[in-house]
Amino acid sequence: MPYYQNRPCSELFEDIFRLKGSLIGDDLAKWRLLREQYELVEEVMDKAFSPFLEDNKSKGPSLNNEALDLVQILLNLRQTTKEGWGSIYETFVHSVVAGIRFSTSDSPLTILKKAQVLNTCFDSYDNCLRANSTLQVELSTTLARNVEKQNMNQKMDKQKPILTEILSCILKLPVLEPNPNVIAATTTLLLELFQKYRSQIKFKYIISHSNHGKSSPSYDPFSACESHKQRSRSLLTSPSATEIRDPYDMSLCYLSVNVYLKMLTVCDGTARKNAILWNDANFNTFMASFLKSDCLGLRCCSIQFMVFPYLYESEMKAMERSWLVWLPHLCETLNYDDLPWWFDPLDTLTSLIDHFNENSQFSNPVSEFLSETNLMNSVIRLLARCLSLDNRDPEPLKITTKLVKLCASLTAFSELTRKRLFTNRVLLHHAESGLECHLQLIDSFISHKERYSIPLSGKDIPPLFDSECTFAWVMLLKSFSRSVTALRTFLKRNRLAELLLDLVKKIFYLTEDKALRGSQLVNAEIKVMSAALGILSNFVVEFSNLQAFIVENGIITIVDKILKSPLFNDQAAVLTEPVSKEVMPTYTAEVQTNSLWVLRHLMYNSHNDEKLELLSVISMETILQFVNNSNWLVQEQCFQLLRNLTCNSRKVVNILLENFEDVKQSGSSARRLGHANSTYLFEFLAHKLKMLDPADSNQAKAFEGVLYIIVNITAINENKRQLVIQQDELLWFIKEVLENDASLESGYTKGDIQVACLWILTNLIWASTTQNFLFRATEPHPIMDSADAAEGGSLHNREEYADKAPIEGAGPLDEGDFDDDEMSDTYRDDEEDSQEVDDEVNDEEEEEEEGYEEDQSRPPANDHEHTNHENYHTSVNEAHNVGISGEFVRPKSLDAPAKLKLFAAQRCSKLVNMGMYDLVKSKALENNVAVREQAKLLLFHMDLLRKGI
Repeated sequence: MPYYQNRPCSELFEDIFRLKGSLIGDDLAKWRLLREQYELVEEVMDKAFSPFLEDNKSKGPSLNNEALDLVQILLNLRQTTKEGWGSIYETFVHSVVAGIRFSTSDSPLTILKKAQVLNTCFDSYDNCLRANSTLQVELSTTLARNVEKQNMNQKMDKQKPILTEILSCILKLPVLEPNPNVIAATTTLLLELFQKYRSQIKFKYIISHSNHGKSSPSYDPFSACESHKQRSRSLLTSPSATEIRDPYDMSLCYLSVNVYLKMLTVCDGTARKNAILWNDANFNTFMASFLKSDCLGLRCCSIQFMVFPYLYESEMKAMERSWLVWLPHLCETLNYDDLPWWFDPLDTLTSLIDHFNENSQFSNPVSEFLSETNLMNSVIRLLARCLSLDNRDPEPLKITTKLVKLCASLTAFSELTRKRLFTNRVLLHHAESGLECHLQLIDSFISHKERYSIPLSGKDIPPLFDSECTFAWVMLLKSFSRSVTALRTFLKRNRLAELLLDLVKKIFYLTEDKALRGSQLVNAEIKVMSAALGILSNFVVEFSNLQAFIVENGIITIVDKILKSPLFNDQAAVLTEPVSKEVMPTYTAEVQTNSLWVLRHLMYNSHNDEKLELLSVISMETILQFVNNSNWLVQEQCFQLLRNLTCNSRKVVNILLENFEDVKQSGSSARRLGHANSTYLFEFLAHKLKMLDPADSNQAKAFEGVLYIIVNITAINENKRQLVIQQDELLWFIKEVLENDASLESGYTKGDIQVACLWILTNLIWASTTQNFLFRATEPHPIMDSADAAEGGSLHNREEYADKAPIEGAGPLDEGDFDDDEMSDTYRDDEEDSQEVDDEVNDEEEEEEEGYEEDQSRPPANDHEHTNHENYHTSVNEAHNVGISGEFVRPKSLDAPAKLKLFAAQRCSKLVNMGMYDLVKSKALENNVAVREQAKLLLFHMDLLRKGI
């Protein structure tokens, strides 16, 4: 044990006093002390952070304060000197943070000095804040105790500096835990300041509206706020600036506001709903007065206070159109250089734009304000100035990243803003350059990672210095890719697609390294990969010139690897290697969503051989592993992908049925019935429809996708229709959805869901040829012409081309989604596959256990039950000739088309008995045009079948 650890306090006091005089301003002497006499420094820190000295209590506080002064002197260094000292200074800072403690026995001066030392440490290293887990609790307790002391004795001069330093410490903590004591203390401080300065609030210009014949009331700036009478509009103005001359009151005001907002951010929604400051109209007026203050700190805290309810609008009610008051002041702060360290106007603007993009995509008041006031051009010029810098220092790179993020948010749904940006070709070159530099860094890391893998563990590896900037560039390109104009002109570059593909491939290679999983590096790169997949999903749409290039360069293969990786597939992880939650990346759901979105757009309007080729690489089993994902967006993309795959593809439908084959069937029964007779798929779809809530916007599209899978199955052939008509649970649920449409959210999803249900019913009564129906029609109808033009009356339904934003995934193009047509069988399809129809007709007569409902009759047996291919065409031609002559002759025997019509009539009879006819009749009067027209079409064919029964 060193000698000077046992010496008396008086001797230590003299050494501290001597060192204080010799170390001030001498950085070399400080370095020598920390390097050569660190044990003495440890003794000084021990005495500085002790609550009292046992051997001499009278001199204890004085020795504590002198030791704290010496620690403060050692911490005060220039930034370049701190960087030059390296680990020596960093170790000292961590030791100070780990050893400092706040006690109830500390004097006010000691508390003040400890808080000042702590603030100096926080300014030096942000990562040192995690060294002391109990620090936040001690700071919160000390804050509450000193606020209480100030309330008891207003004349304690040292309370305001102490509160200022402690609030600053709490504000600098990177991770906060909910603490009601901090919320209560800051609320008390703000209300005290309001009561102290409320008398200064006045409106310089205000117009009072009153009815004629009544005397005008006396002026009171709070009269409108305190009135309980409903006003026609909110007070959209701010009073004159409130002057706070006391510097401590000024600091307490903006620090309390920031700590209060930061604490509410980490609290749950209940705490935000119970926040009382926004419910007090008088206090809101007080905060609005700081918008015109000469103090930037007060002005910025006022802006943050008014912005906060908008960011949490679901839990807090913001004043109507109050953004007209504070938004100009927020944009004005972009002109200032000396802004407070806790305020960033670029981040605030980006958060606001993202909020309005999510809640009101096509009426974003912030974007409209920037466009109308020509501030958008100022943002573009500022971005051009940052991009013109040659160096890639941290600070310019940080500002560039924020500006690119702001532009990405502005262009997310605004085609006008996109055109302002992507018409500048230089911007694309900068984006490609940023991607190339990031790829070079990844290559360099991969080639040298073996050298650094031994001394560093996975969690200690920080992200690449330009990861955030690369993510911003990718998000901007993603916003551009949502524009059809940009896809066909500006983004028609193979080089850009090649860079994005390489980026996805190399980042996925990093994720395969188990030693790197859970590190900040991999988490940052996965975020970039998810956004890059979002761009590629828009690059592979049907009309994109880059689709063929991207497919040829292996997009399907890399998506297959991603979907089978245990890191992005929970089902695969269970079968191969479990992945712990500690190493699970944050953006897993985004990667899954965008990977499935790539396949969804590839399969839109694709041919049958293309679908089978995809399934030969990515099996149906792999796709079905995501139907029960915990994220609704992943489920949505999975079901929409299955929707596109099953459209007009009998083979894909059979593959889907094979994956849901009923294992309870006996061997002989399974061989006789085949996979197409399995009903486990429909049980699963019915269960999924019950689990999904169509009133929830996040689940509505998945709900719609499940319905359109059933639509596509019913559009294949008679056998599939017979399978669906036997699913009573499914049919009753469809009826329930049509009856309870009032519970659905208003908007396009409500109409889409009802149209999907009507399409299922329409396909169920379809008999593969409309000629049989047209013979019985007594009056002309527009459907007849369209049926003739469609070669036998194919039913055609396009998914509406609608835009969708990406909380947390890749957004489709502004013009809409890309899903396949839902079509009933055409006469040509049945003619090309007539042997299959004949076999199905014969098989259905043999499947007695599958049967029909009790209220349906089986078709009568006749000599033509086993009709062949030639007889089928003959009967069709005869029926056509009968139609030409205008004479209806009922055939003596039931040939194939007649049998199809009989089956359709039986299915229609079942739907009528379930009450579907009256329900469809009511839907023919629906306000939604798509629902109304689809109901009319269904009602027309139901009437035709009912007349023929």
